[in-house]
Parts: sequence; C-alpha cells; structure tokens
Amino acid sequence: MKYKAVSLLFIFTIAAGADLKSQSIFGLPEIFQQANQNRKVSADYDMDFRYDFDWRNFNACDDILSKSMVINSVRLTPSVGLSLQQDRNTRHRVLFGISVMKELGANPASAVLFQDENDEKLKNLALFQKILVYYDFKRSNGKANFEALAGVFPNSYRSGYYSRSVFSDIDRIYNPEIEGAMLKYETTRFKYELGLDCTSSKAIERVLGYNLFTSGEYSPFRWGSIGWNGNFAIVRPSILTDANADNLLLNPYLKFELGYKLGMEELSLRAGALASYQIDRFGENKPRFPMGAEIILSARNWGFGIEDSFFYGDNMMPFQSIKYSYEYSSSSFTSLIYKGESIYCTQRGYASINNRLELFYAPAFSDFVDLKASAIGYVINGNDAIKPFVGWQAKLSLYLKLDSFRNQGKSIYGQGGKKNARRKSGASQSGRSTFNL
Repeated sequence: MKYKAVSLLFIFTIAAGADLKSQSIFGLPEIFQQANQNRKVSADYDMDFRYDFDWRNFNACDDILSKSMVINSVRLTPSVGLSLQQDRNTRHRVLFGISVMKELGANPASAVLFQDENDEKLKNLALFQKILVYYDFKRSNGKANFEALAGVFPNSYRSGYYSRSVFSDIDRIYNPEIEGAMLKYETTRFKYELGLDCTSSKAIERVLGYNLFTSGEYSPFRWGSIGWNGNFAIVRPSILTDANADNLLLNPYLKFELGYKLGMEELSLRAGALASYQIDRFGENKPRFPMGAEIILSARNWGFGIEDSFFYGDNMMPFQSIKYSYEYSSSSFTSLIYKGESIYCTQRGYASINNRLELFYAPAFSDFVDLKASAIGYVINGNDAIKPFVGWQAKLSLYLKLDSFRNQGKSIYGQGGKKNARRKSGASQSGRSTFNL
C-alpha cells in the first residue's frame, strides 16, 4: 500500500504540473521563473588611469597660495570582482583592487637616513599605496537612478559639482580614494549625492578625521539651475585630548546657461555664497563664521575655453596658520580640516579679493577619456608687501575611465551619454555616470 500511495502521489504531481505548465513549472509561479531567469552572476572588472602634470610658479607669499612646486604623477587603479544582476533594473557588485601611484622623476620609496636615494634596497613596493574593496549597488528604472557604495572606492564616483573651496586639485590627486560610504540619486532634472569619508585614523598618533560631503543641483529650466555643495570636517588632532575641531562649509549657488542659444558648448555664470562655521575646541574654543561670495564665468566651444573665478570675502581657513604643540599631534592637521584650494586662505583681518583666470583646451571627443591642458593666473588685491599678480600654473591632465567605456551610451540622457549631457548643460565634471547597469 505504501508503494502504491507513493506511485499515485508521483502520478498526481506530474499531471498537476502538466495541467499548470502554462502558469508555472513544477508549481512555481511564472513571475518567480522570470525573476530567476534574470538573475545572473558574472565576473566583473574596472580600471581608472590618471596622469597629472601641475607646474606651480608662485611668488614668496605662502599666506596666499601654496609653495612653488611641480606635480608630475601617474596613477592606475585596477579592480576585479563579481557582478550580481538581480533583475533588469538592479545590479550588485563587489570589487577588490589596488591603487598604484608613481611620482615621475622621484624614487618610489622614501630614503632612509644616510642612504642614497637611488639605493637598490628601495623597492617599488611603496608604489602600491592602498587596497580597494567595496560594494556597489545600482538601480535604474529609466527615469530615476539610485546608487549606493560602501568600503574603500575611487573618488571618481564623486561626480557632482564642488567648489574649489571644498576640494582642491591637490586633494583630488593625492587622496584618490573614499573610505566610507556614498549615496547618489539622479533624474533628468535633479541630481544629488552624499558621502562620508574617513580621512585619517592612525594607530600611533590616533589622529581622527571624518569628512561628510554633499552636492546637489535642480534644473527646472534649460537655462537655469539652483544647487549646493559643501562638506563638514571633524578632526581630533591628538590622543591627549578628546576635543576636536569642526569646519562646516556650504556653497549654495545659482547657475545660468546660455550656450545652447548661441550654439556653444558652454556659456555660463555661476553665482554663489560661501558660508562657514568653524570652531577650535582645543585652542581658542570659540566659533568663527567666515563668509564670502564667488562668481564663476565660463565660456567654451570647440574644446577651447576660458573660466574666471572671482572671490570676495573673509579668510575661509582661519586655523591654517595655527601651530599646534600637542605631543603626538599630526602636522597634517590642517590638511584634514581644510580640503580646498589655499587661495581661500588670505590670513588677513579684512575681506580680500582673489581672482583665478584659466585658459584651457579640453576636447569632448570621448565619453570615457577626459583630456585638459590649461594655463592659470592668480591676482589679488595687493598692498605694499604683496604684488597683485602672485603667480601662475600650467596643467595637463588625462583621465581614462574603463567603466564609462564599457557602458557608453547607457544613460537617461540618451545616446552619447555623459558627453551629450555635458554639451547640453555646460557641465565639466569628470566623475562617473550613475546609470551604468
């Protein structure tokens, strides 16, 4: 009887499966079949390549600009991992990689005392600077797109607009990774990103630093948009104190774009304010509120362009000149709390005028390669001790993004993806597209 019951149950199962095959397979609803069919696990990879040449020739006025120097570096960031396609609109990625940097003309490792810099004992292991390991989640429905990242990942994912008072060129070169998490959201008219970066956590000095950054822009009209960007840096400089320093910097702005009316790639005006709250709890322990105004005029066509940045305001980096005497404190304290260009550090008791004029050539010939050559001059309101023209820069940068090449054209902006988006909006950001699945 037991065998007959099993046989009857088996026959009934086959019959029921045949009767319901138009709706399911072995009793599973069709919707689950489709979901399972869309799921796919595959190997994935990515790579960023970056070359930077930056010749800075400034007068002897370190209170206005950084010291004269030459930055000549190349960086390669390969990564491999797994891609999990959950459904047509959702993808998960887990990647592992390494950041390799070489400053051209310099030995890759620091020389030991009394040791020749070119000694063969100095190996190239110092080239391998940081391990990358991160999770990347993307979801897109064709109208709105969302991305979330966690771990140690390239800062090229930071694709929004940021004032040079928030992030400098040097910070982008020498701090190419984000250690923390990031959220991104974008539609055709609105884009927003929010990230947290652990900028320092040394086992001996216990210098802690965290940087919360954000950028967003809403474009209700083709000719105008409103946006913001900024960061909130928190730094504890020494194990000997629980006190910390804070720097909250916001840059709200209005942008007007008229290039499309004249057939140009870009003709824009960006007018905004710089507002900051800063406090040094282990020093003077009283808040400061430096403020300023910034106007940026940009014109660009056939790859050639000009950009003039005018700033009028207070010293936006009042703690830059403070020397901290705490034992075990880090000399890089101010580089943790201030990420912007040093031209915003005037160290004066009154409002100052600083102007940055850039002439550049940046052809938009590819979605995945950014090439730019530029010459930059700086002018300030001088006095008897400081001349108005304080110096100039010559820059050349090349940036290749493999992920953008593999997903060329996959954007809510249509064919041409980010390249067309840049031409339509006048944007010149070099970050990644959010919409590549």
